[in-house]
Amino acid sequence: MMAQTANIGPLDLTPTGHEAYIVSEANSDVTNALAKLGEFRKDSTGPGAEILDIVAAEIRRTGDPTAVTDQVLTLMGNAARTECETHTWCTGTGEHDAHMGATIDIPAPDPQEKPYLGAYLIDLGGGAVAGLDAGTWQDLDSAGLRAEAAKIRAHCDRLDALADQLAAIEASK
Repeated sequence: MMAQTANIGPLDLTPTGHEAYIVSEANSDVTNALAKLGEFRKDSTGPGAEILDIVAAEIRRTGDPTAVTDQVLTLMGNAARTECETHTWCTGTGEHDAHMGATIDIPAPDPQEKPYLGAYLIDLGGGAVAGLDAGTWQDLDSAGLRAEAAKIRAHCDRLDALADQLAAIEASK
């Protein structure tokens, strides 16, 4: 259950990309919370440092680090991602011009290696196309992508035939 925040004024926290320090139940006393914020503050510059200063000042003012943390988390939740307004498939958030969908690919047999046959939808302002990594990246329309998929299916049939040939060799040992 969230703590009461009646005595806490509004905080103006602009997202900065810095990971916030969250005061846990185990260290919710003011002194410890301020000490932890001070540790993070000494290594922070720019907007991240300013946010830590605001949070520390609010903890000093209210004496309630848990309530301040709850409000910070609420504000961060309210600043959650806003879906792309142009394309439903776009994974971009907020205001953006380059629209890109999720990449689909085949994981490499060795997890240390990069996946292959990656493909995604992309629209850089000239209309949506598919990006396909088939040795080199290609931009394709739907007909081009289907033609490449047909080549890949034919290749998969040849891979199956090669696997059958190898199985016969292994069985003859």
